[in-house]
Amino acid sequence: MKNVVMSIAVTAMLAGCAGHPLHNMVTNKRYQTSYDIAASWVGAPEDDLIIKWGPPTNSHVLSSGAELISYDDEWSGCSKKFLVEDGVIAKWGMSSSCSKAVRNAKSIPADLPVPQPTL
Repeated sequence: MKNVVMSIAVTAMLAGCAGHPLHNMVTNKRYQTSYDIAASWVGAPEDDLIIKWGPPTNSHVLSSGAELISYDDEWSGCSKKFLVEDGVIAKWGMSSSCSKAVRNAKSIPADLPVPQPTL
């Protein structure tokens, strides 16, 4: 009986810790990933991205008139790419070396699927 009470007490304490996976299960939340952040830019004006992230590391105008911009981190090898059509972000992608983890990630609904790259 003592073990059951102790197990319940420990579970309750862990469920109260916002950063603990058990808390995420109990509250039906998950942490935002870098994929969530990149996907959130789809439909936004290119200027808004540049204001927030700064000028891209590279950009290239395609024959269709669309522009491919990238933010590259030479140290980690991470490259985040966005396809811009008519001044609006249409698609996004990331190199495999990019971390999905985000510092100070927000808690979002667990039933919201992690978006997959479209570029």
